[in-house]
Amino acid sequence: QQNRLNAKSSSGVYLLPGAKTPARLESQIGTLRMSLVNITPDADGTTLTLRIQGESNDPLPAFSGTVEYGQIQGTIDNFQEINVQNQLINAPASVLAPSDVDIPLQLKGISVEQLDFVRIHDIQPVMQ
Repeated sequence: QQNRLNAKSSSGVYLLPGAKTPARLESQIGTLRMSLVNITPDADGTTLTLRIQGESNDPLPAFSGTVEYGQIQGTIDNFQEINVQNQLINAPASVLAPSDVDIPLQLKGISVEQLDFVRIHDIQPVMQ
């Protein structure tokens, strides 16, 4: 399902909570592999870790991006995103390469059961 959603996506990469494989995003800072780990309920919604792995031999620069999350209504081939919320993320520059960056996220107002997708887009380098 994750691959089918991403084949249709013109903005960013979809990550599905049940997906077993990372999704790839061609970004301004290179090709990134992304996955969701440690998905747990909390009092305000859901907490999880966004794991971002660089594929190049250079450390990742500091970067920012947008995370959108919500529910999917309909089928994978004909769907609407509903109850979508978003937040900005910022990651510091990495020292090691290939880089792995874990970004803790708190997704307010949506339970683990309701969370159908997380979409990451607008990844861009941040000048330090």
